Amino acid sequence: MYKKIPLMCLGACGAGILLLSSQAAYASGTQTFSKELLSATTAKTGETVQYRFKLACSSLTSDCGNLTITDTLPVELEAVSCVVPTGFTVTSCAPENPDITITKNDVFNGGDNFVITVNARVKFGVVSGTVLANTATAVITDPDTPENGSFISTANTVTVGSASANW
Repeated sequence: MYKKIPLMCLGACGAGILLLSSQAAYASGTQTFSKELLSATTAKTGETVQYRFKLACSSLTSDCGNLTITDTLPVELEAVSCVVPTGFTVTSCAPENPDITITKNDVFNGGDNFVITVNARVKFGVVSGTVLANTATAVITDPDTPENGSFISTANTVTVGSASANW
């Protein structure tokens, strides 16, 4: 004895399967991001403070997605230069704008790792003893999990030292 199945049910079931298979695909690599202070922890006004960003995508089978790095400098610092590897675009890195933005031109591929250097100068007039904390963020567009979407890293602080007299 065979049971007849109406065609409408098959059509509805097929549409349901089609809807499930049309979900957005996400990158499944895992990024790592760190920001380090390369210069001394004390700097006088007018001296350069150097930071290094280290980025990596740990997957060898998938990419990590589209990458943007942002760094809002403390008001006591001004950007001097941003040194990026080939394949990155510096959108903003200027003394008059405290917001540094760097974007990877292509997808952040699995197995990739990069180093970016940011040079900033302590502005004149900053009071001796001022402590400068600097935090940067690496953001992945369309990550596989929300935890892999945004990484924040803070470098060691810099304390502004007393200026020496230049006689």
